[in-house]
Amino acid sequence: MSTLSRSGAAALARASFASTSRAASARRTIVSIPAPELTNSAGTTEFAVRTFERMPNMTYAFAIVRAIEAKYGVVLNIDVVKDADSLRPANRLFVTLLKPVELPDGDNRFEIPAPKYNAADTTGGVSLADIEAALRPAPPVEAAEGETQRTIKFSLEPRTRKARDFRYLRYANRVSAREQREDDEIVRALQAFSGGFYNGLAGVADKFKGLVLETTPDLKERRAAQEAEETLRAEIAAQEAEIARELAAQKAARAAAANAAAAQAVQAESEEGESDVAQEEVVDDKTSRLEMLKNRALEAARRKVAADAEARQAAVASKAASAAAKVQAARAEPALAAQERKAEPATKSTWRWFEKK
Repeated sequence: MSTLSRSGAAALARASFASTSRAASARRTIVSIPAPELTNSAGTTEFAVRTFERMPNMTYAFAIVRAIEAKYGVVLNIDVVKDADSLRPANRLFVTLLKPVELPDGDNRFEIPAPKYNAADTTGGVSLADIEAALRPAPPVEAAEGETQRTIKFSLEPRTRKARDFRYLRYANRVSAREQREDDEIVRALQAFSGGFYNGLAGVADKFKGLVLETTPDLKERRAAQEAEETLRAEIAAQEAEIARELAAQKAARAAAANAAAAQAVQAESEEGESDVAQEEVVDDKTSRLEMLKNRALEAARRKVAADAEARQAAVASKAASAAAKVQAARAEPALAAQERKAEPATKSTWRWFEKK
């Protein structure tokens, strides 16, 4: 009897295991999220809610969510904006619905009864009973005699701007000053090593040259060269401005001399016109002599102006050539200094290697 009972128990165990394995290996329906029947190209699931007054606590937000669920369906997610000073809800929250909804055109404003809560004991916030009362659908309660029923007025509109995720911005990879100094020393050592033995480290320093700190002697020399170049340019500009002023002064002097000569000629002609008619031949001779003297003076002034202009052009050209030479020398000095610095560490490291051997 005992043997039969053991065999029966074993058979029952095998049968139950087989049925369980068959149930576990059965094919299951693949569920896609979101479901195809929930897609709606015309609607949206993300909405922004704006209340006309600041919400005193979270029971108001839960009451608004309950009203939205009663009209548009299940709400999947709630984002409540809080005041950083008082840590109380602001007048805006964002909801995400399960099914896409297309709001009708017009003014989407709503007004619902405000939930009741125990205002006498809100030291640690509203109680759980107040929250349950705000979330649990209940029939409206008529206000007592002499009591005014408070309401919540809010508007609903599609959310246009997406929420930003700040999780990765809070914990950004920041390199400390000590790590920056270590990187700078390593890259400088690689630069001085110039490829290493058998040129095995060639190009490594150039690949990581961005890790070199900006407060390096090379950068200081480049800045000094730039400042020297800017100083030379300023000096050249000042010299050109001075030459332009001199040319303007000479031009004004020539104009004044011409006007004076013309005035003298007019005065001489007027004086000659007042003489007697019998002396017309003498007057003509004097006029011709004055015109000849005037022409000679003008020709001498033109020659002098031309000679001065040529001299100034030669001076400007020589100054520009000397300034260009100075700029080239200033630009070439950092490169020569860098070559000397590169050559000197390489020689020192080679001598150290032979001394160790």
